[in-house]
Amino acid sequence: MLPRTAAPLRQQSRCFSTTPITRGAPKTNALSLFAADASPPPYPYGRQYWYKQANHGLYGGAKIQFGNNVSERTEIKTRRKWLPNIKHKQIYSQILGRTLRLKVSTRVLRTIDKVGGVDHYVLGDKVGRIRELGEEGWKLRWAMLSHPSMKKRARGNAKLESMVQSIQAEVARKEMVDAQTLIDAEVASVVPAQQEMAYTAPAAREVVEEYMRENPPPPTLWQRTKNILWPFGRR
Repeated sequence: MLPRTAAPLRQQSRCFSTTPITRGAPKTNALSLFAADASPPPYPYGRQYWYKQANHGLYGGAKIQFGNNVSERTEIKTRRKWLPNIKHKQIYSQILGRTLRLKVSTRVLRTIDKVGGVDHYVLGDKVGRIRELGEEGWKLRWAMLSHPSMKKRARGNAKLESMVQSIQAEVARKEMVDAQTLIDAEVASVVPAQQEMAYTAPAAREVVEEYMRENPPPPTLWQRTKNILWPFGRR
């Protein structure tokens, strides 16, 4: 009897189907995006040692939650836990030019849809975003920043920023000149009026004083009655 030998993988088939066995595409490992001599810097917030699988996906800081199931009748409490809702998703990265197979929480998926893609989510520069990226997200961020297309875009943005700054400086200088011209024109129109008022103010003051002397104001009630009440004293 001849010994039985295993058939090659391409010739194997399932017992319930004629479809040959095929291996699925492997998950994306962030380290595979780097060259052999390049590695990302250490993650500033360190690894997760309590919920370790958060180091291998975009969990957004999600962890296992613990609590109690409380009976409605006897209020007996039974310990339980809530696991985060994690999905295996294929997300396309425009910077890297490839599809990433990642473990992502539903909360992070909503945030990715809100900001406009995984590139915008990973490249967020706020402290809270860096903290929730985790170790895997930090590696993806460094891979995107190290990509040649991102470096070319950064050089173009620097050139565009310098051009915008020069235009803003020119506009500010022109606005300053225009504002100074307006101020000079306003001063030129105000000074003659002030000089005229300085010339006419003394004459107007003399006229008012003469009118007050000729037409004194009527006496008040106290001035009319003080001479009558004074002999009887104040009450």
